[in-house]
Amino acid sequence: MYRMLESTCGKKQNADEKIVLYSNLHDPTSRKIMQVYGNRTEKLMEIVEDYRDIQQRRNQILEFLRKAIPSNEQTHLTETGINHVQSPLNDKASNSPSETNVVLKHSDMANYVKSPRYLINCSNIHEVQLLSKIGHGVSKQTFKADFRGMLVAVKMITRHQSEVKSCIDKINEGHERKGELRSRCFVFPTMKLMKEILLLEQMSHPGFAQLLGYCVRNEESETADLTERGIVSVFELGERVKIYNLQTLTWQQRLKLATELADFLNYLEYSPLGSLRIRDFKEEHFLMIGNSLKMIDLDDVDNLEPTCHVYVSADAQAELAKSGKSNGCEFNLTCQRGLCAGFNAKQNIKFMNKLFFKKLLYPTIFPKAISQEIGSLLEDIDSHKLSGATVLHRLFQLQDIIQ
Repeated sequence: MYRMLESTCGKKQNADEKIVLYSNLHDPTSRKIMQVYGNRTEKLMEIVEDYRDIQQRRNQILEFLRKAIPSNEQTHLTETGINHVQSPLNDKASNSPSETNVVLKHSDMANYVKSPRYLINCSNIHEVQLLSKIGHGVSKQTFKADFRGMLVAVKMITRHQSEVKSCIDKINEGHERKGELRSRCFVFPTMKLMKEILLLEQMSHPGFAQLLGYCVRNEESETADLTERGIVSVFELGERVKIYNLQTLTWQQRLKLATELADFLNYLEYSPLGSLRIRDFKEEHFLMIGNSLKMIDLDDVDNLEPTCHVYVSADAQAELAKSGKSNGCEFNLTCQRGLCAGFNAKQNIKFMNKLFFKKLLYPTIFPKAISQEIGSLLEDIDSHKLSGATVLHRLFQLQDIIQ
């Protein structure tokens, strides 16, 4: 059928010209098809041209495969049907693997493995040498470590953490299947560490401590060997934040840090995951890395806004107003579709102000040209009037004044 169409169809502008063109064909059947199909011949011709393009691309791919794939594997390609391309005029679908998949398997996938996204992964986690413990929380421990001469921070779950230890102690009291049940004690803390990794996989901002890599094997974390440990995450190393050290900084350094934190707040409000709230907002979750304050702990971050009541009686509204709430929402926010829209952003600014802004933006240490504006900015932040974007904009304006 294809050969008959190919010998019959041609690119001409009208049916008369096509008939003249094909009147010289020796095949009477082809001439008959031309007369029957008339002006539809042009469409058939387009199909033929498309098929020729496919044939040409097929030949190019096969030539690439012959060069890229060892000769002992080329026989397999023929056996699996890679050298057979289904004609577009054939009604039967091909079940053989596509040439594109083979190309990806032999070339692109190999290049991807050679160039992983992160510096550290399961293939080289054995090169990380733990040096000393530098921090711990309810569910995780952090160690200073060396990776190829670079100091890094390693997070992992250990049986010494309070969540795991209390669970293991209860099991040891009287259960016969201690080994089986002990592994369950690591599931929830491990989930929190995995949540932190997944969040950083989807977000990118200099306000987060940089994730250098991780290795995920299973939920077990009893072993001290990093090559067998369930989940390990590796971050850039920083120093603990001490508030009194912040007060020794110059006003230029303070203004820079405050501006970076305001930019971080703005990102949290409009992150790819929605408006994020830092539930456990404390200085232990921030590090000084390269003269910048960066957040290191994300397992208590979420994108849930508090619920509220769309309809509230007058008496209930009066009671809520006494506590600074409107329809059950703090910061005088309106209740939208049963949620206090904007609460997460307001809460972040409130705690960022309490923890850092008030220490960094102390008006009297700034030049007189901007000290009054600094004081006014702090007052507006205290009154919960400003968003992160507005705080950032006003800090940029202060920098313009003193430059």
